[in-house]
Amino acid sequence: LSLYMAWQYPEFARNHAAMSPSIWITAQNGARYYAAIEQMRTTPPPDVRLWLDCGTISDSGDDGLALAELANQTLLATGFHQGPNYKFYVDQGGRHHESSWSARLDKVFQFLFPL
Repeated sequence: LSLYMAWQYPEFARNHAAMSPSIWITAQNGARYYAAIEQMRTTPPPDVRLWLDCGTISDSGDDGLALAELANQTLLATGFHQGPNYKFYVDQGGRHHESSWSARLDKVFQFLFPL
């Protein structure tokens, strides 16, 4: 939802966190096309601060790591770069679960709201 909001309504909020994004739910055409990735690829990058992360463990294997990495590669190719307005973070041993999200929430807030 955060990625969608950043692209569709960038004026709504400047800071966005996509923690363990469920990009897979936007799959179409037999999972060869992901609407979320396509939106990033074909729409001009919004003027936002964006945190994107994922863990490395889930019941199915990797907490969506492959799709999060694809999203990161897409963002880098369209003008985002790691720095004050974009961060891609891989939580080694992190899961698609509230306990993992809360364990890294301090990093997210420090990035989105620097002092």
